[in-house]
Amino acid sequence: MKNSIILIGTLASLIYIGHLSGRDKTYDKKSKDPINAKNPGVRTIEPVIGETPDISTNAANKLERLKYLYLKVDSVVSSYPDYQIAKKHLSKRQIQIYENEEEYSKEDHLDVSIWGCSWYCAGGPSAISSSSMLAPSNYLNYKPKNAHDFSLRTAWIEGSQGTGIGEYISYKFAKMSPPVTTVEIFNGYMKSEKTWKENSRVKQLTMFVNNKPYAQLNLKDITSRQIFTVGKLQGITNDMVLKFQIATIYKGSKYYNDVAISEIEFSGTGVH
Repeated sequence: MKNSIILIGTLASLIYIGHLSGRDKTYDKKSKDPINAKNPGVRTIEPVIGETPDISTNAANKLERLKYLYLKVDSVVSSYPDYQIAKKHLSKRQIQIYENEEEYSKEDHLDVSIWGCSWYCAGGPSAISSSSMLAPSNYLNYKPKNAHDFSLRTAWIEGSQGTGIGEYISYKFAKMSPPVTTVEIFNGYMKSEKTWKENSRVKQLTMFVNNKPYAQLNLKDITSRQIFTVGKLQGITNDMVLKFQIATIYKGSKYYNDVAISEIEFSGTGVH
């Protein structure tokens, strides 16, 4: 009888604990993102992984080689009346090179700018600021605008004395500018594999909309583009400010007190 009472008590405790843990994770009905019950206005968003830029030591040489090959194919194509006729005389490799001009027309292998027309034709931030920045070193600077210049050669690096937790970068959008629906991040100092490993990266960013906590963005410790779907955000009657505050980090191998973000870019609706 005593053993039965103990067993029933244990089962009741397990059920109660399970009930409590279940309460910690509810879901937003519209986005299906998990919501922390302790702060129901904040959803947790996981990224979709995009392209992975080549930041190896050979990347620049590879790009120059591809540019050279493209020019050779282009000279062949130019010798025919039009591309459709020329295509019949090209190898599969030559066709692949010619039809991927976007990849080979970059001036810099660290360029991640958008090809052609995009949401940025009418959208984008009007001002960028941060809580701190690392002091310039020689000809390098680490200003917040570096995290929105479409280049992995530069980065915003916070300048606090500690680990960077609590530091933030903010993007201001003018009233009635096109809505933001996605946030795209290149995490860490991505100008090379060496700088990426040596400097700390962000593990979690807390995203604020007009100073109100809105979402927790969970970043992977990778060099790929990380795309977060954040709903439809727009300043209707006033400007809108999106703030991204460092919550936790992946420590760098050398400069573990310097947290870097190479790019925070945006996309949305309301254009074209």
